Amino acid sequence: MDIKDYRIVYLGTPEISASLLEAMIQNGFNIVGVITQPDAPKKRGGKASPSPVGEVALKHNLPLHRPLKLNKDYSILDEWKPDLLLTYAYGQILSTKVLSYSKLVPLNVHASLLPKLRGASPIQTCLMQEAAKEHGIPFKAIHVTEKETAQSVPAPVTTYALFRDGKFVTQGIQSDKKFLKLAGAAD
Repeated sequence: MDIKDYRIVYLGTPEISASLLEAMIQNGFNIVGVITQPDAPKKRGGKASPSPVGEVALKHNLPLHRPLKLNKDYSILDEWKPDLLLTYAYGQILSTKVLSYSKLVPLNVHASLLPKLRGASPIQTCLMQEAAKEHGIPFKAIHVTEKETAQSVPAPVTTYALFRDGKFVTQGIQSDKKFLKLAGAAD
């Protein structure tokens, strides 16, 4: 089966996440549903508007779900039957029940090299730090913790793209220890 044939449910909210969703749609990935945060007041007047990810889904007529709490409102996943849950800046911690809908290991995309540039503004932090000449986009497997919630935690391997001084350097799959050394985040 080609990767573009997998039934993908995409979970995201802000503009950076919308950019990836748009690229996946343009490249023919099979996005069977999109989950984002509920509409929120925007600009003057306070009229509720969809998130940037919601706007992309609506533009492409994709099925869209905007739950207040996905862990309590996930029945749509029965209908969508995802092979893969792919999250990128969604904004909620997912329960094991929600993650169990993904036939493949669910993936979380992060906008910076982990754990070196973790936080609410990883790209801005990278740009402001003189020493941060490298930047990458890791895809991390989502593993379940003992508390029955999911966290993107160090997996046995990390899939990544690495950039140095704004130029693409390499991509690949490494053990976390080798990846962190390559990314300059290891001791």
